[in-house]
Amino acid sequence: MNKRNTDINLITYKYINEPKTSSDWVEASFNTIYSLLRQGQLEAAQHIVNKLLDSETLSYNERIDSIYLRGVIFSHQYSYTGQKEYLKEAKVLLDKALLNNAIESLPEEKRLEYQLELANVYFKSNNIVKAEELLNKIIDNCTTDHKVYKTKAYTLLSKLYVEQKNDYVKALDYNSIALRSAEKLKDNILLIDIYNVLGNLYLRKRQQSEAQLYLNRAFSLAKQNKCYEAKVIAQKLIAVSFAKNSQYKEAMENFLEALEASKSINHRSNIAHCLINIGTIHAHLLNHPEALNRYSTAIAIYQDVLDTRSKLILLNNIGNTHHAAERYDMAGTYFSKVLVIAKKIKYTEMEAHAYAQLSKTYIDKQQFGSAISFANKSAKLYDKLGHSNKEKHGNLMNLAQIALYQKKYKEAIDYALNCMEKAKIYKDDYYLIKSSKLLANIYETEKKYKKATEYYKLYSSFQSEWFRVQKLRHTLDAEIRHSINEKAKSIEILKKENEYNSILIEQNKQMELQNKELRSVNEELKQFAYVVSHDLKEPMRMIVSYTQLIERYHKNEFSEDAETFFGYVKDGATRMNKLLIDLLEYATVGRNEEQLVLNDLDEIIASIIISNLKVKVQENNAIVQFSHLPIIKAKQSLLIQLFQNLVSNALKFRGDRAPVITITSEEDEERYLFSVSDNGIGIAKEYQARIFKMFQRLHGRSEYEGSGIGLSICQKIVFRLGGRIWIESEVDKGTTFFFTVLKQ
Repeated sequence: MNKRNTDINLITYKYINEPKTSSDWVEASFNTIYSLLRQGQLEAAQHIVNKLLDSETLSYNERIDSIYLRGVIFSHQYSYTGQKEYLKEAKVLLDKALLNNAIESLPEEKRLEYQLELANVYFKSNNIVKAEELLNKIIDNCTTDHKVYKTKAYTLLSKLYVEQKNDYVKALDYNSIALRSAEKLKDNILLIDIYNVLGNLYLRKRQQSEAQLYLNRAFSLAKQNKCYEAKVIAQKLIAVSFAKNSQYKEAMENFLEALEASKSINHRSNIAHCLINIGTIHAHLLNHPEALNRYSTAIAIYQDVLDTRSKLILLNNIGNTHHAAERYDMAGTYFSKVLVIAKKIKYTEMEAHAYAQLSKTYIDKQQFGSAISFANKSAKLYDKLGHSNKEKHGNLMNLAQIALYQKKYKEAIDYALNCMEKAKIYKDDYYLIKSSKLLANIYETEKKYKKATEYYKLYSSFQSEWFRVQKLRHTLDAEIRHSINEKAKSIEILKKENEYNSILIEQNKQMELQNKELRSVNEELKQFAYVVSHDLKEPMRMIVSYTQLIERYHKNEFSEDAETFFGYVKDGATRMNKLLIDLLEYATVGRNEEQLVLNDLDEIIASIIISNLKVKVQENNAIVQFSHLPIIKAKQSLLIQLFQNLVSNALKFRGDRAPVITITSEEDEERYLFSVSDNGIGIAKEYQARIFKMFQRLHGRSEYEGSGIGLSICQKIVFRLGGRIWIESEVDKGTTFFFTVLKQ
C-alpha cells in the first residue's frame, strides 16, 4: 500500500495486521475502510473488509456492518469502473444488511445509513423513482437525533434533481436545507459533497462566479480532509467553469491535473470525462487532430464507463470536430449514431439536435433533399419540447438556408432574424456571422441594397470579432501545447537521467529531443500557413464583393483617372483572392484523414477531363491521350489534384496550337513512373530549376494567369506519395513532367 496515497496511521495499522478479539480492532478497521474510500484506495478497503468477514470473532452487529461496507465498496467500484456487476452485487449486499437489521431490530441509525446507501445505488442504476421514494422516506423518519442522515438525504435529492431531472429550483431548495444543517453540524465531509453538488447546479444555471465559489470551497476542504475522489470531482468542475468562461488555459491546467489524479486512483469514469473535456477545449482552440485524439482515446478505452448521455455528447463532439474540418461524410456518420441512440433512449432534445446537425451537414454537402427532411423533423421535435432551447437556433439557420435555396426569401429572412436573435442571447459568434451574411445575400438578391449594406456591415463586424477570437485561440493553443510539451520533456529527461548514465545515451536522447522540436516547428509552420491563408480569405472576399458593389452603383460617377485607378484596385483584389485560395490549397495538401483506396487512374483522368476541365478542353480543341494506366493504392483526392494540375498547366501554356496531352506509365517492383507530355511553348533550361518553387512565374500576368503555386502543389503531393518529380522540356517543342509514386 502506497503510504503517499493512504491515511492509515500506525495504531490502525497495528490493529489490522495484528488482529485481536477486542472491538478496538474492528472499530479501527471500520475507520480505516472509510478513510480509504475517501482516498479512492478501493483495493486496500476491499482487502480489509474481506479480512473482517473471514474473522470468527465478529459479533452479529459487526458482521452486518461488514456486509454493508462490502456493499459500499462495490458501489464505489461501479463508479470507478462502470461495470454493472459491481452495482448488482452492492444492491444484494445492502438488501441483506437491511433485512438482517429488520430481523434483529438493530439501532435506528444503522437502518438509516443502510437505506441511504441503497438509495445511492438506485440513483446510480438510474432507478430515480425508487431512489426518490427511499430518500423521502428517510427524511420523514429521521428524528432530531439523526440529523446527519437527513442532511445526507437532502444532499442526494439535490444531486438527483440536478443531474437527472434538471429541476434546478427544487435542487436548490434541497441543497439549501442540507447546507444549513451541515454548517450547524460542522461536518466537513458532508459540506464537501454539498459544495460540489451546489457548484454543479450553478454551472448548469450558467452562474459561473457562484459555481466557482462553492467548488473552490469543496476543493479546499477535500484537500484538507484527504478526500481524493471529491477533490478530483471539484477540480474537474472548476475546470468546466473556466472552460465555460472561455478561460481555456486555466481550464486545461485543471483538467490535466484532475486527469493525473484520476489515473492515480484508477477512477476510469473521471479519466474518461477529463479526456472528453480536454478534447473539447482542443476543438474550441481549433486543434482538431488533438481533439480527435482525446475523443478517440475516451471512446476506445473508456466507453464502458460512460453513461448513455455522456456517449451521446462524445459522439456529437466527434461529429462537430469532423464537420469543422470539413470532413462532412465522417461528421454525418457520427451525427447518425447520435440520432440512433437518442431515439432508442427517447432523449427528445438530443434527437432534435441530431436531426439539426445532419441537416447542417447535408446543406454543406449541397444535398438539399435530405437537408430539408432532417430540418423539418428537428423543427417538429423542438416544437414538441415546448421551451426555448440553446441548440434550437442552429436549426433555424438550417431552415433559413433551405428557404433561400427554395427562393422563399421572406421565410428565409424570418428564420435568419430569429436565429440571429437567439445567437445574440447565447453569444454564439458562429451563427451571428452566418445569419448576418445570409440576410445580406437575400436583400442583395432582392435588390434592397440599403438593407444589404446594413447587414454586410453587421457581418463585417461579427467577422472581425470572429477573426480576432480565432487568432487568440490559435495562439492560446500553441501556448498550451508548448506548456504540455515542456512538462513532458522535463518528465522524459528525468526518466532518462535515472535510467541511463552513459554519454552515448545522453547524446542520443538530445538528438531525439531536437528531432521532436524540429518536427514540432515544422508542424507549427504548416499550421501557420494554413491559418494565414484561411483567415485572410474571407476578408479578401469581402473586398472583392464591395469593389463589385461600388462598380455596379457608382461607376458612372467615376472620372477617367478614378476609373483607371479603380481597375487596378479590382484587379489586385481579384488576384490576391486567387492567390489566397491557391495558398490555402497548398497548405492543406494531405492534411485530411482520408483512407488509402484503390484508384483506377483511367477512370480518374477521364472524370477530370469530362467534368472538371471539360470547358477548357473544348475551348482549346485539346486532345488528351491515355490508356492502360495502373490501379494504385493512395489517397484519391491527392491523385485527382495532381493530375488535374498537370493537365490544366499543359492547357494553359499551349501556345498558338491545339494542345495534345499524353499521359503514360511504367512500373517496377517498388514504384510507378508517370509522364504527362504536351506540345506547348516549353521551358528554357535556365528556368527549369525555378518552376517548382512557390510564386515563381516565368511569364507576365498579362500573358498567362495564375499565382505560381500550382506546380509547388504538385511537388508537395508527389512527396506525400513517396516519390519525386522532374521535367524535360525544349522551347516551342513542349514539356514532359515525370514523377514517381511509391507502391503501397
